[in-house]
Amino acid sequence: MATASGDQSLRSWNDGAAVAAIRDFVARVTADGSPEFLPAAERVAVFDNDGTLWCEKPMPIELGFILQRLAAMAEQDASLRERQPWKAAYDRDYAWLGEVITKHYAGDDSELKVVLAGVLQAFAGMDVEAYQVAAHGFLHQGRHPTLDRHFFQCGYRPMVELLEYLAANGFTSYIASGGDRDFMRPVTERIYGIPAERVIGTTNALRYEPDEHGGTIVYLAEPDYFNDGPTKPLRIWSRVGRRPVVAGGNSNGDVEMLQFAGGPSRPGAAAAGAARRPRARVRLRGRGRAGAGGGQGQGLDGGERQARLGHRLRRRYGVHPRGGFVTTSPYPRQGGDDGADRRITVNAGRLWTGGVATAVVAALVAVVGVLFARGLFDVPVLAPTEEGTLGDASTARVAGLAALAALAATGLMHLLLLSTPRPWRFFAWIVSLLIVVAVLLPFTTDAELDTKVATAVINLVIGLAIGTLVPAVARSATRISAG
Repeated sequence: MATASGDQSLRSWNDGAAVAAIRDFVARVTADGSPEFLPAAERVAVFDNDGTLWCEKPMPIELGFILQRLAAMAEQDASLRERQPWKAAYDRDYAWLGEVITKHYAGDDSELKVVLAGVLQAFAGMDVEAYQVAAHGFLHQGRHPTLDRHFFQCGYRPMVELLEYLAANGFTSYIASGGDRDFMRPVTERIYGIPAERVIGTTNALRYEPDEHGGTIVYLAEPDYFNDGPTKPLRIWSRVGRRPVVAGGNSNGDVEMLQFAGGPSRPGAAAAGAARRPRARVRLRGRGRAGAGGGQGQGLDGGERQARLGHRLRRRYGVHPRGGFVTTSPYPRQGGDDGADRRITVNAGRLWTGGVATAVVAALVAVVGVLFARGLFDVPVLAPTEEGTLGDASTARVAGLAALAALAATGLMHLLLLSTPRPWRFFAWIVSLLIVVAVLLPFTTDAELDTKVATAVINLVIGLAIGTLVPAVARSATRISAG
């Protein structure tokens, strides 16, 4: 909504103390004659990225990029599959990885060091331009698992507006993130209007290697710096040479950066928790100028330059640079719509073991449903009331049919995984329609109404159990890689 003043520059922000403080601060440091006036060169703003400028749930976007590389390495080298963090990437153990991030923000970096060691090895020897191709492809082709939009469209609209507002008032904004510097660079100008040279982030050590094409710069299997906590002010000063007067962050890794803003003799604005944006539902739409956000097909100046760079690098290095590094999203989602060719590898043993377990659950659901209907509500499901709580042989037949339905669903899932581009979506449609049939079928009989309703409910619960368990088993039993 527009603010009360009618100024549309922060139009997604709600009227309140936050937007009032922003406008007041900017007015004080930009108005000629103000005792707090700052020359344009001193109007430096720094912002964290993950959770501040773009979303970081259900896990940081860059972590997905790293996971697909680690999983690809484990696919090629079986010995890595029992070592962290390759094991978590290969097994899709996102809970372990999420716990690593949680522990880091709680001050425990014991497992984070394990992850960082893996990351160092994952990209060692890759040249920076090939890495940029991979990052560009991931961010422009991959889709967020819950927002269902491309990753480059996951910036927070109100924060993009804040960056635009600051730029319009003579501020120069930098990104100072714990994320990888070269991962962010392909999209920062398109999303935020912040060019690559104003991105400060974590990086591996680098080495120049001469060749007949002018040489390349490659990553080493050793860290340069991890841009988090007290390292952020150091890197900001090293890159900018000035103390920022505006800072925004959302975690304890940003505290020192927030404290560094302003200093003892100058005004400063530090916004902790910037990720708690005024509107929960944010969509970026292209506005015809750099920094307005990545809209569907809206070619902004920075975005066009990055896209052309990506195409040029692809022609030079190929779509899958170095070691078969893929650029499809590793998130467990219904996939196949990101424009990338995919190969699905199915662990048949795991899939069918899960299918048998689902069959047991479905059979038990049928038995428990009959017990509830006959024992608690005296509804004569499947047999006359005098047959007792469990009824007659019909109960066993229904349990057997439920188990067979689960096994059939597993077979269907297996077939779809091997033969269709969007197996989970096709499976969902097929099973949903079969559930509808199973629910409606009892009402076509001559039984009493209460029997019809009870049978329909039992069929519904059996169908829901099968329809949720089989896809979950399938996701844990499949691996998606570039085709």
